[in-house]
This record gives sequence, structure tokens and C-alpha cells, in this order.
Amino acid sequence: MYPHTSRMLTSRHILAETRALAARFSTPPTAVRMGQLNRLIRDLQLAGLYTNTKIKGLYLLAAADAQAARQNIIENAVNLSVSGSPTFTADRGYTGGASDGLTVSASADATNHSAGFWINNYNADSGYINTGGTNGYLRASSTQMAAKWSAVGEVTENTTGAHSVMATVDAGVNLRFYKNGALVSTESAGGGSISLGTIVIATGYSGRHAAAHWGPNLTTGELAALYAALNTYLTSVGGN
Repeated sequence: MYPHTSRMLTSRHILAETRALAARFSTPPTAVRMGQLNRLIRDLQLAGLYTNTKIKGLYLLAAADAQAARQNIIENAVNLSVSGSPTFTADRGYTGGASDGLTVSASADATNHSAGFWINNYNADSGYINTGGTNGYLRASSTQMAAKWSAVGEVTENTTGAHSVMATVDAGVNLRFYKNGALVSTESAGGGSISLGTIVIATGYSGRHAAAHWGPNLTTGELAALYAALNTYLTSVGGN
């Protein structure tokens, strides 16, 4: 009887998943932040990405406070812990130091994998996520990104102008670089597999990390959708 009102109420509906996430925050989010989180989760659901079969860990480091920043958005598992004394800035993210960053004990897939992060201030150094010990990582400066997910040497790619960098490896064979959600090159991963263990973000690298993610190998279309969802969220909070 009132179609416009019905659509309005539907668009304002707060998902159960958003409420569950908010309940994990030590400080309740504002109504505005609830809406921003709800939009992100809805966008991820529409893309088929809001599941740990697609993304194991997704961290909105540009959060309202440090505790919220360390929560895994996908599920209440593999939440981050502080290592050392990284610097947190509300709605901007975490900045690492020589031995300061974020960690979680978790295992990535040894041969099929994706990871990435969002940097909004490169400072004097760069961004970093390690998901496979000495054989599995992605790092980036303001001009170059480098990845390694095998026992062979790292592979590099130009990254000038990128705030979001991502990389994937499939079957230990193809290593793909993504800049701001778009595929820029496909390289040889060198075969083999990575070590498994602690996930490390920012430690040793002083760029300010606004978001980070890791999990199974995602397709180019899925990474584009993930980038778009994160871009919308980070723009809304001023973290991009």
C-alpha cells in the first residue's frame, strides 16, 4: 500500500551481521557508523564475499577506536592483537614501527592465497602484510610493491599512486598484482608453497594502514568488488 515507505525502511534496515559486529566493539558505534558498517557488509554480501570461505580476515583499521580496528569484520575469529606499540589514529588507521604492528595466530592456504592492504599515508616507509613467514608477504612503498609466496625470490611491480595494493597466487604458479582494485600484471610465483603461521600487519613498516585482508585466492572480479566496498566505506569515514 505504501511502496515508497517500504523501500525506505528496507534500505535503512540494519543487518543482523552488522548488529553482531557492533556488539563486539567495546564502545558502541554511533548511528552514522552503524550505517557505514551496514553498507559495507551489505556490499560484501551482494558480491558473495561476506564468508570465511572467501575472506578469512578483513580488518577496518581506520576505525573509531583501536579496539574496533582490530576486529575481523567477517566473523568473531582471527581478531588482531597489538605487537609492540603501533600508533593508532581514529578513522585513519594503524602505523607500524620497527617492531610495532598487529598480529594474529592463523594459517593461510599454502598455495592458493590472496592478501592486501590500504595505505593512506606512506610516511617514510611502506605498508606490509605477512601471511607466510619468510616465503609469504606483500609490501609496498609509494612507488613499488613486492610480493613473495614461494621459496623463490620476490616479484615487484610499479605502484605509483596506489592506496590499495593486493596480490594473489593460485596453485603456487601465477602471482597477480592489483593496484586500486585493478589487475596490473601476472607474474610467475615460482611454484612451491609458503610457510604457515602468524599473520603480521605493519610491523617494520611505517605506512599508515587503513585496512587489510587475507584469505583464499580471489578472482579479479571479486577483488574489484572488495576494493569498491572498502573504497566506499573508507571514503565515508575519511580513512582513504
